[in-house]
Amino acid sequence: MTEEVSVDLEELEKTVTALNQVLSDLGKANTDTATHTYLPDDALGTGFDEAHKLANAHNEMKTYVEDVVRYLNSVMDEFGRKTKYTHGAYQDSDYAAQASFPNAGQ
Repeated sequence: MTEEVSVDLEELEKTVTALNQVLSDLGKANTDTATHTYLPDDALGTGFDEAHKLANAHNEMKTYVEDVVRYLNSVMDEFGRKTKYTHGAYQDSDYAAQASFPNAGQ
């Protein structure tokens, strides 16, 4: 006995659209982490060890967040490409099935 598989192409297309929005938002997050999290060397004061430690901790965290956003961007991009490809493949299969029955529905 074979199982019947049904794919809702409209929902798959909505997923692709949603993933593209996530990628767009990640692009903004990538820009924000790179350019809007700058901390000048003397912003926390000078002449005491804690200021230097805080500045170093900030730089380490900034680098970590940039790496996380870059990783999320690559994962979402890959997932988006695969989802878009899958949508296209199912759509092609659907059209091929419809074309194989030219008089169906008439």
